[in-house]
Order: sequence, then C-alpha cells, then structure tokens
Amino acid sequence: MTVKMDTKAQQRFIQNSKGVEKNSTLEDNTLVEAQHDLINVRIAESYYDAKKKKYYALALMNKKETVPLIISKIKENSKTIKNYLNKSNNEKDLLRKFSLLDMAYIVSLKNDSFLGQLMILDNSANVEIEDDLKSSVIKDKLDDVSQNITFSVDTGEFSSSVKLAIEQMISDLKLKMSSSNPTYTFKEHISYDGNDTGYGMYVLNYTLLLELVDYNGIRVTSFTFKGKEVGTNEESAKKVVGTKLAKSIKEPLSEQFGEFLNNMLK
Repeated sequence: MTVKMDTKAQQRFIQNSKGVEKNSTLEDNTLVEAQHDLINVRIAESYYDAKKKKYYALALMNKKETVPLIISKIKENSKTIKNYLNKSNNEKDLLRKFSLLDMAYIVSLKNDSFLGQLMILDNSANVEIEDDLKSSVIKDKLDDVSQNITFSVDTGEFSSSVKLAIEQMISDLKLKMSSSNPTYTFKEHISYDGNDTGYGMYVLNYTLLLELVDYNGIRVTSFTFKGKEVGTNEESAKKVVGTKLAKSIKEPLSEQFGEFLNNMLK
C-alpha cells in the first residue's frame, strides 16, 4: 500500500469529521504516527525508548472482525463523497467549489487506503466503488477547478514577508499565485501600538489584518494576527517585525485559511 495523505489534508479531514473512529494513545501527549487509517487495532505490547523519547508498540488486528468494519467504512465514506460532489455540482463560487471537491478527494484517498488494506486482509472481498467516486476522477475535477483560481497580494509595508507566507500556503493547497487578473487578492493592513521603556528598549505591539477580496473587490473574509517585538527604537522594532513576520504567521495563517475552507462545506 502506498496511499498517504499529507498532513494538512489529514487536518482538514479531522476538523470536519463527526463520529469518525477514535484513536487511543499510550499517553495523552503521545503522537501516534501511522501511514494508513487503521481500525479495530489493539495495542498488545509497548516499549518506551527514553533516549529517543518515543513509544514503540506492537499492534494486533483481528482479520475476521476487521474486514466487515472496513467494508462498512468504505460505504460510509462513499456516501460522504457523493454528498460533497453533489454540492459542488450546484456551486458557482469557485473557492467553495474547490473546498467541496478537495474534501471529496481527501475522503476518496481514505477509501483507497482501506481498499489496499482489504487486498491484504481478504483479497476475495468484493467492494465496488462508482467511477465518479474514485480518487483519480475527483482529482481531475479538482485540478480543473484549481486552474481557474489565482491569488495575489497587495503591496503593503511588509509585502515581501506576508507574500512569502501566503505563497507557501497557496502552494500547499495546489493553487496558484498570479498578479494578472487574480480571482482573489490578499490586502495587508498593519497597525502598531508602541511603548518606549526609556531604557534603550522599544516594545512594539502589532496587529496584522489580511483581508481577502474577490475580483470585484468584495470582501470574502479576513485573518487577524497579533504579535510583539522589541528594538532599540520604533524603527528597529519594525525591522524585527518584518524579519520575523513570515515565520510568525505561517502556521496560524494555514490554520485560519483551513477553517475558512471548512466553513464553506456547511
């Protein structure tokens, strides 16, 4: 089996899933890593490597019990995929259509993973998936929509830093940046609240607002980030903000944009 969802796609699925299979961990703060979605798995033995600070576990699965559970999960996922596809077919807004197809594709990859497991557990199990619900077909539809969605960033005080963070996020979503007739534009607005301590240290609080507007200039949504940097004076503090801004907003921006796309599914 080679199917593996990227981390951001997995996060989008988890944020939208209701009643999905629960994962139990050895410790509350332990990250459980697996290349595939595994259900009906029992931890038989475990070992903690103190030097590497990692848990290792021997997992057992009852094949007879698991096969019908996987088949049921595939059928359940297929209904979910069909629901997303039906909604996307009636959707005119490109970004909403992209969000629906993207989630349909993510769930279809989970089915690919389950089908691969069935081949190993019981290759006689016969599960038919409609052509329209297959990941390859959905991926083609997703790519077609993606080709018509572009983003740009309006020049601002820290346009290079902000643009870098946005470009990375858009690239992760397999979308494109374009300064020529973009579908959506991020507009940067930043405000400050500074305080000169009088001891050669200037504390600068900032609020960055990224407003997303469509090609008609109509506001779609906005993302807000707050932070604090220190310099010898206001000018030097602003330089520190510019230097660290791309890294500071990278993950929060991806999370907020992911939530925005998820809200479009409702």
